[in-house]
Amino acid sequence: MVGLYQSKDQSLLASKVVVDVLKKQTSDEDAVITFTDKEQSLLNYLSANPKITLPQFCKLVNISRRRAIGILVNLISVGVIRAHQTEQPEFYTLS
Repeated sequence: MVGLYQSKDQSLLASKVVVDVLKKQTSDEDAVITFTDKEQSLLNYLSANPKITLPQFCKLVNISRRRAIGILVNLISVGVIRAHQTEQPEFYTLS
């Protein structure tokens, strides 16, 4: 799925992950975050490597694309990781 979002005076293409993040962002309330094993695996991978793609993450923790997107959306929403759409395929880094 690809959507459009507005950035200043431009309409830009957004991946499913970015569209879901934009939908989920509602407030900047402080919260205590506990990471699952799969989230922790991703964070450990990103501590040792500069970036990861969605297919790499799926393979790393052996989960479906849909589940991986949900995890990425959650981590982006709380500011732990960042999505980069400047290259194809989209990739993710630590914030």
